[in-house]
Order: sequence, then structure tokens, then C-alpha cells
Amino acid sequence: MCLSHKQYLEKLLQKFGVTKDTKPVGTPLGAHFKLSSQQCPKTDEEKMKMDGIPYANLVRGLMYVMVCTHSDIAHAGGIVSRFMHNPGREHWNVVKWILGYLHGTRDKGICFERCEEGIDKFSVGYMDLNFAG
Repeated sequence: MCLSHKQYLEKLLQKFGVTKDTKPVGTPLGAHFKLSSQQCPKTDEEKMKMDGIPYANLVRGLMYVMVCTHSDIAHAGGIVSRFMHNPGREHWNVVKWILGYLHGTRDKGICFERCEEGIDKFSVGYMDLNFAG
């Protein structure tokens, strides 16, 4: 039995402008991203520009996927969720990066298979995680 959020992910990707032509990325969080509170908007003008960006909605969608079937984005999801109260442009770029990763892994999920060893019967769950690439 395999659990997947393929349809949910396709709707999420479509809603936030990720098309089939978008190039997927290989890791949930690029090493070149260094997020901090210093990147949060400080002026009213910067805050107004970010008000129109649905950062919190997207992060909540990512959290749902992370908890249910894509634990591979747990670290990245935890980092971007720290800035939900006042996200900046760089924070938004990281969330879009995560979408690019999910674009390439939307067919993945959590699989369970029945194993029999001796008298005991149990289920084994696995997920193919590869943080290095």
C-alpha cells in the first residue's frame, strides 16, 4: 500500500504557477539559501509588497504534505515556517524552491509492504530520501 498526495500536489503546484515546463530541483533546500530575520521587510513599502504574496497559505500547504507523505521536506518546511509572520523576498524564493522540488517528486509517497519473518507478521514502511542529491 502506498500513500501519495499526487493530485493535491498538482493542484498546489498549479495554484502557485509551477507548470509542467518548470525545471524540478533535486533537493528540498538549496545550500545557497541562508535565511534570517534580517531578510524580513523593515519598511512599510517592503511590507506592502509582500502583503500580496500568499506566503502563509503556501507554507501551510507544504506543512500538510510534509506531515502526511513527504517527510523529506521537513527540514526545509521548518525553516520557512519561522518567517510566516513577516516573510521577505528571499523567504518567498525558498518556498518556490521547495515547490520546484515537489514538482519533481510529486509521484513519490510512503509505501508499506507486508513482511513475514517466522511467526510474527508486521508492516514495514519506507520512503526514499536522498538529502545529498
